[in-house]
Amino acid sequence: MKYLPFQATCSLYLLLILTQETNAQQKNGELNPNPCSKSSTTREYFVKQGQFQTKEDLIPPGCFAQLMTELNGDDSVAAVFLSRTKMRGCIDANYPYPGGDEEKIGYQIMSKMENETFKVRVCQSVEGSLKEFCSKIIIRFSKRDYWNKEKIVCVLSLEKLGEF
Repeated sequence: MKYLPFQATCSLYLLLILTQETNAQQKNGELNPNPCSKSSTTREYFVKQGQFQTKEDLIPPGCFAQLMTELNGDDSVAAVFLSRTKMRGCIDANYPYPGGDEEKIGYQIMSKMENETFKVRVCQSVEGSLKEFCSKIIIRFSKRDYWNKEKIVCVLSLEKLGEF
């Protein structure tokens, strides 16, 4: 019984420390609410004449090409920012497909799945006997938090979920 006051004191001290750490994190912005969860549920993209586009502009084929598996087997890009972070996103980038010539890229929407998910065939014209290299990817449009110095912004993104 003589340890009961000691255990109670330790428990209260631990609770006090945890409360102080949580308050400090909130002041530092570490536990800011997710701005994407507060954003409107309206879709920020739509399909027009077989192409994806936002309210502002068409989504360049190069944005989809960044998600392709390369001819050498490299499969290293999981997501592409479409709208602005602090700088330009893929839609208004100087080079939407930094890995090659965007003029040689095309895509076709194969089917719509659930939860903003699509099966898309992305093709690139290549030199030589191969003529064309295609990747069949499963993509999803999502809104992601992006942290910059001033604030957290909600950014429309294109995610590669896999291949079909």
